[in-house]
Amino acid sequence: MQRRNTPQKREIFEAVQTLRTHPTAEELYTHLKEQGSSIGKATVYRVLHQMAEEGQIRVVRLPEGADHFDFQLKPHYHIICTRCQKVADVFLSEAFAGNDAVSCASDYQVDGYHLVYYGICPNCQQAAEISSGAEINPSNFESKGE
Repeated sequence: MQRRNTPQKREIFEAVQTLRTHPTAEELYTHLKEQGSSIGKATVYRVLHQMAEEGQIRVVRLPEGADHFDFQLKPHYHIICTRCQKVADVFLSEAFAGNDAVSCASDYQVDGYHLVYYGICPNCQQAAEISSGAEINPSNFESKGE
């Protein structure tokens, strides 16, 4: 059931689209306040979850920390910087294992999946290079495969 499209809901949706950073509810609330909005924190949390239930945005649940919100509804993956916690989209042409393959291997009826990659974002790589004076070698980092 889709709820009314209130001015607050439109304002929150536009902010999620404008930020394009997978904001948390708290980050979105802070952004709206900085823009002069009078929307309350509870309204931001409630409306974000309503929009996710309605399929207008996607919730990105991370193993640690707050939920993030994504305006991008096309199938994609996420990568999280292990230094600054930035969440970014990763679009790949093919899934590694289709739902059918996973279903056959597990006897589960697969309804979907959520895959998250971890790494160091370009900004943090550059900051590390500047502070150490050396280049980053990705092979020095431990894999966090799941």
